[in-house]
Amino acid sequence: MTPAEELQAAAALLRTTLVSAATDGPWYATEYDVYTQNTYDFEAGLGASPGQVDIAGHGYEGGGFARLCDAQYAAAMHPGVGAALARMLEQAADALVGQDVPADEPALAVARQILGSQP
Repeated sequence: MTPAEELQAAAALLRTTLVSAATDGPWYATEYDVYTQNTYDFEAGLGASPGQVDIAGHGYEGGGFARLCDAQYAAAMHPGVGAALARMLEQAADALVGQDVPADEPALAVARQILGSQP
């Protein structure tokens, strides 16, 4: 696969598989009050509105995050970010068609992380 094809594949995976299936963003991290909720050692949940945990939350059945910082990170990377990232990867692919691409090209590194592939 050429570098441009890798970028397009990552953009397609984001846009057509991941972003389209996920709950619309933005997302919000909600810290649990561990003394009043039966959260099974989860510290935070994730929701589509502030204070809600309708994406991931409340115990093992509903998921949740052991650490608030992980929930905050996931909230920051909601599907709106994925859609924007897909567009950036598509633009990078268009710019790199037919070019010699350095091994440390940042857009290619991102694409490979999304695809779970190696250089």
